[in-house]
Formats: sequence, C-alpha cells, structure tokens
Amino acid sequence: MKTMTFRFEDRLARIVDAEAQAKGTATAAVLEMIADGLRYRMESNDPPVHRHFHEAFSPEGVVQFYSEFLEAVRLRAGVVGPEDRHRFEQAPNGGAWERKGLAGAWAVLDRTERFTPDGIELSLEE
Repeated sequence: MKTMTFRFEDRLARIVDAEAQAKGTATAAVLEMIADGLRYRMESNDPPVHRHFHEAFSPEGVVQFYSEFLEAVRLRAGVVGPEDRHRFEQAPNGGAWERKGLAGAWAVLDRTERFTPDGIELSLEE
C-alpha cells in the first residue's frame, strides 16, 4: 500500500470531510470522488461510453475500467501499444439491447469480446 499526502484548501477540505463522514473514511470519500470524475470523463468522451457499462463497478473497479477506456482511446488515436487490448464498440440494434434502450450505446470491450443481439460473447481465440 502506498501512502500519499494531499494538501487541500479549506473549502475543499470541508467537502472531503463531509464526504468522509458519509463514506466512513477520507480514503473512501476521495476514491469515490475520483471514480465520479472518471465516470464523467468517459461519458463526456467521443464516443461517449454509456453509464450502463460501468455504473455497477465499485470505485476501485471504475479506476480499472478507466485504464481499459484509455487503451480504447489510444487505439482510436492510432497510438497502440503491444499490451493494449480494449476498443470502443456500439451495442447492436435489436434484441436485448433494443429492449433495454441501449441499442447504439458505446462500450469498451476487450478485443476477445463482441456484442451479440442479446449480450456479449467471449471468444477464446485471438
């Protein structure tokens, strides 16, 4: 575990303190704020990643998902590293995606995954 020290101006410190009381610890409060900011960045992106694909993640899970999102951004920009495995993909029209109101919604998928009309399929081959 790494210990970090932050200095906050008084106004921000009051916000963190209030959130810490609600979340139990300052660490949990700051992590939740970071996760909220990362969710906002993904949803404001072009293409915007739909909240459905990351809303169930814990704050720690959002941080991991954001690193996968950054891989998709690099791929889209043409700056791909050998370890980059994630890309943007849209949920197809029809099927379960249409019923859920998610047809056309953008997601970040591993290159071994693909959308099907009723879910996401994992291929064991690359």
